[in-house]
Amino acid sequence: TDELQTDPVRPTGQVAVSFDDGEPSYDIIADCAYDNIEPITAAPCQLLYHGSLAARSASSARALRQLRASGPQTIFVDVNLRTPWWQAGTVNELLQGAHWVKLNSDELALLAGNTTSADPGTDFLQRYALQGLLVTHGARGAELLLANGERLQVAPMTDNEVVDTVGAGDAFAAVMLLGLLNDWAMPVVLERAQQFAGALVGRRGATVNDRGFYQKFSRQWQLTD
Repeated sequence: TDELQTDPVRPTGQVAVSFDDGEPSYDIIADCAYDNIEPITAAPCQLLYHGSLAARSASSARALRQLRASGPQTIFVDVNLRTPWWQAGTVNELLQGAHWVKLNSDELALLAGNTTSADPGTDFLQRYALQGLLVTHGARGAELLLANGERLQVAPMTDNEVVDTVGAGDAFAAVMLLGLLNDWAMPVVLERAQQFAGALVGRRGATVNDRGFYQKFSRQWQLTD
């Protein structure tokens, strides 16, 4: 929290969520505090995780460029192609130099363009020289493509109760980051990420106001609370 910034005027962040045939749609409200982050002088960090929407405003884009230029050991980009808040050139710039990328299958198709490749995921991985590419497929689970050619897949448990899918992707990414920081084996990372996201969709909202919900996983994974 040393570099935490506050904005006395703008709201921290607002997202309007609507549903179409049970699928959530998001309007990431513009000109909130997260669109006005000021650049800072920061020491290199172990891992920098950011979404592509972090570059939609000039101020936050400058701050992000400075953070990336500080030399983090690992950069993990979470792609969010929210119309009208993305441009192909800006997203391409963010992907250059990234080590890990997370996106969904629709976003992969958009960024891959008019390709006839039978394996656009591998092409994407190689184009940006990534260590890993995580492609989510909604109710069908996710697949992880690795630079060594390994391809891992995971699917939700069939008995999972789905109450609210908002935040499921962020929950999955959070455990991916945890696994990278703790050097878990990739099959373990993927299994635990799906397990956590599967539990979250059984609750209403993107986060759970119950510490015990998180402590259960902390104990299972032999982490400190």
